[in-house]
Amino acid sequence: MKINSLAYDVGLWRRNSYGKVDSGRDGVLWDPQHRVLAIADGVGIYGFGHDDLGTFFQELRKHREIRSAVLATLHKDRRSTFVGVQLPPAQGGAAQVVHLGDSTAQLLWEGGLTELTEEHTYWTEIIKKHPEFRCLSELWFIMGMQNKEEIIHTIVAILRFINSKYKVNYIHEISRRMQLSFQFAGELHWLRMFLKTLVWRMSNTSILTLAHSRESVAAELSKQMVVPVELDDIFLLHSDGMDVKSKQVEEILRREEPVDAAKILAEESKREDDCSVGVVRVRKRKRREVLDNVLLRYSLERKGGKR
Repeated sequence: MKINSLAYDVGLWRRNSYGKVDSGRDGVLWDPQHRVLAIADGVGIYGFGHDDLGTFFQELRKHREIRSAVLATLHKDRRSTFVGVQLPPAQGGAAQVVHLGDSTAQLLWEGGLTELTEEHTYWTEIIKKHPEFRCLSELWFIMGMQNKEEIIHTIVAILRFINSKYKVNYIHEISRRMQLSFQFAGELHWLRMFLKTLVWRMSNTSILTLAHSRESVAAELSKQMVVPVELDDIFLLHSDGMDVKSKQVEEILRREEPVDAAKILAEESKREDDCSVGVVRVRKRKRREVLDNVLLRYSLERKGGKR
């Protein structure tokens, strides 16, 4: 059976919260040798994603496999979230998808745009326990709530769940705001704003990052997927700063070259947050590219021999 080698067209783009292209909090990487596309998004004030990505790249060169490299990158001071994909060298192979936190991997194939990852956030876990709260993800729904008792019940249920499952006492942390909200309980607006802020906080707090223990990360990576790769598949990786609607994302990926698609998706995002986007399209490697690759490798080996 003839095995056709693959080539990858790649587009990378970063935009920080001030609209500039360069960004210190996050980083995006394409390693053609190991066929790895990865994004690390720094969390809050805890270090820089591009530094963590640099460490990951060094480990990738040692281990040559994305999951082993991620496990070797873990450190208590690395608070970045991570998403990456390692693509196969030949047709008929499969891609390994790895993610920690709230960054996302998606696949555009002949069946449409499919999300490959599930965010590791407090809010994701809350929705699993209380699926009736899913509607609270939409701001318009919260601002339309009219029953004060229902809002208070929802707030208490969210705080109790986080405190019981993760031993995180958000009740103490935001007690001052809670007291303020109840002082103005006669004003429905204050309770709505408090619930909106709470949902936002839960949605933007990752429960799994590069700072977590090897055991917890290894357990999660063992459950993550391997994806069969076909010609013309497009993988999209992005940090949580990207907020373009799925239909528009699919249209852009189908219409644009990867380098243009990554730039457009980053710039279309309206959130005031760092946004990193990586796009890679699978195609068949041309004979000229195969020859160029062989000649380049031969040249590098000869130079290495002279040393």
